[in-house]
Amino acid sequence: SDFEVYQIVISPQTVTALTNNTGSESNVSMAGNAGFYAWEGDGTTAGIKNIFLRNNTVSPVITTRLSQTINQTQPSISNDGRFIAMMRRSNNNYQVYLYNRTTNSYSLQRNGADVIEHPSVSNYGEKMAWLQKVGTSNRIYIRDIAANTNTIEVNTTNLLDHPHLAADGVYLTFAQQVGGVFNVYIRDVDSNQRVKTVNSSVNNLAPYWQFPVPVTATIRANGGEVTVQSGAKAVFETGFLSTNAEVSMDFNSNTPNTYPQGLERLDNFTDPIARHTFVTLPASSISLNATSLADGKKLTIKIPATVQLQKTNIA
Repeated sequence: SDFEVYQIVISPQTVTALTNNTGSESNVSMAGNAGFYAWEGDGTTAGIKNIFLRNNTVSPVITTRLSQTINQTQPSISNDGRFIAMMRRSNNNYQVYLYNRTTNSYSLQRNGADVIEHPSVSNYGEKMAWLQKVGTSNRIYIRDIAANTNTIEVNTTNLLDHPHLAADGVYLTFAQQVGGVFNVYIRDVDSNQRVKTVNSSVNNLAPYWQFPVPVTATIRANGGEVTVQSGAKAVFETGFLSTNAEVSMDFNSNTPNTYPQGLERLDNFTDPIARHTFVTLPASSISLNATSLADGKKLTIKIPATVQLQKTNIA
């Protein structure tokens, strides 16, 4: 069969063919702001599959082939568009690779004889998830890349399908066959607990998380203030810090050291930042969700002059 890649815009509804060839495309993945697409397609050499990356953030739009000579399959792009998880085969082994779009580099994350499929990656390339067949067991592994650890998140004899990590790496969704029907499950990776199940009388396959890419505020000066209107999100990454520092979070509250009700850290719902007004740096990011603030209110982040932050740039 000849499958092509299509782009569908919901409103106003438009459908655009992104490929038109005699080959067959599959495993399409999209970043959170639709700035980047990745998919698997036929290579220039018979029997070789390549991964294609479409950059919608430039004009004219550019579609590139990551490699013509290496057989690469099952791409899954991170929500921020920076990383692509993918599969390779070498010497009958299954290999999980992580591609860094900004540095154009690859890193091997898993290599073994067990059948591995459908890797995915969270923002900043911090965590990965994949399916792995071990004997009669079907497993989903979670990999903490910085810690270099692999943890079994799901272990069952039931069939599993397409695990996908949320942008923050906290939640995992996947399909599991129970009673002959695939249902969608959501798990809290930090607590290793199932938080929701989507049951149906029909098969539900290939679930996929999608989050809008956070709107990034402009930092006026070191030691200055960053103000984000209610309903927006601000994401900051630490710059070059030689020592730990504290960043004070002032939420225009009459009660010191409290958060507005429902305010949570976007990239880790269980982190102490969701309960306190200080965070220790350096850290990979500070990400705050201001959607719980009342209309017209503002979220202000006060940054000490000793702390240098740089604005996130996904392009």
